[in-house]
Amino acid sequence: MAGQEDPVQREIHQDWANREYIEVITSSIKKIADFLNSFDMSCRSRLATLNEKLTALERRIEYIEARVTKDLPDSLDGTLAIIFNKAGDDEPLIQHTPLTTVCTPLYMLPIF
Repeated sequence: MAGQEDPVQREIHQDWANREYIEVITSSIKKIADFLNSFDMSCRSRLATLNEKLTALERRIEYIEARVTKDLPDSLDGTLAIIFNKAGDDEPLIQHTPLTTVCTPLYMLPIF
């Protein structure tokens, strides 16, 4: 009888080992799923923040474009008149510059 119980005990031990292995795999899969869900939420949050910043920048650009085109006379045809005054000069020096060469750093733009 002892010979018959030995294979049965081995099967029981093997069954427990298999169950523990399955539990480890299941736990690992749950941890991976939790990480992926957390990563997804983090990415969505960061993308939403970037989207808000881009939208604000787009609004600033549209505002500046509207101001620049409103202030330009039609005769300049895509150029911006820049007025310089030399020290001691009463007469301003007017220079027409293509709009593509005018650059304002974003940190100097008005905040809405």
